[in-house]
Amino acid sequence: RMSAITNIAGNDAANPTVQDISVAATITVTITRRRPKRCANSLPKIVAGTPARLAAPAIAAAVLTSFNSVLNSSTALYVCDIHEKYINPNPRVKVLSGWVTGVFVLIALALVPFYDGTESIINIVQQLYGLLSMPILSTFLVGLLFNNVDARAMILAMVSGALLYGAFSFGWEPLHYIHLMFTTLVFCIAVALATNRLIFGRRASPVAMGA
Repeated sequence: RMSAITNIAGNDAANPTVQDISVAATITVTITRRRPKRCANSLPKIVAGTPARLAAPAIAAAVLTSFNSVLNSSTALYVCDIHEKYINPNPRVKVLSGWVTGVFVLIALALVPFYDGTESIINIVQQLYGLLSMPILSTFLVGLLFNNVDARAMILAMVSGALLYGAFSFGWEPLHYIHLMFTTLVFCIAVALATNRLIFGRRASPVAMGA
């Protein structure tokens, strides 16, 4: 095929023969078929025709944005809600945040081999978001919709919801993860209200609309 290309280049470009056009078409189809398929298979259909040099940076930016948001939030939660409250009330925040961020990055890198064969990085990131997003969302909903709910009931609900969604994600996955997120959300709310009544002896009452 390299010799065919040389022959075409040697002919008069303004007057190609039928044979030249046929050989050129064959070369084009062959090159297209032999392109790496990993990028094409991982791209959404809507950008399947977009040049990889434009789509790849956009996808990388989306993944890094998601990763950075989780990393920053996790570091802030540990420093403010755990370390300062239970370990040292006056830490060197910059130094501590740097160390905690480094540990979380190492944990993330250690998890890379487990997700090396995934079809979509963005999809798996969104799926893993459910470990935190649904329990946290249930806390906001219970706080907005009900009165007289013990905070310990919500803590139990969040832990239970994270464990349930983790079992769905890493073990038995009967439905799409979007449906499992909704299932986890309902489960967290039910656990919060049940433990609030049965364990802590408090009866939740709905918030009066317009009050």
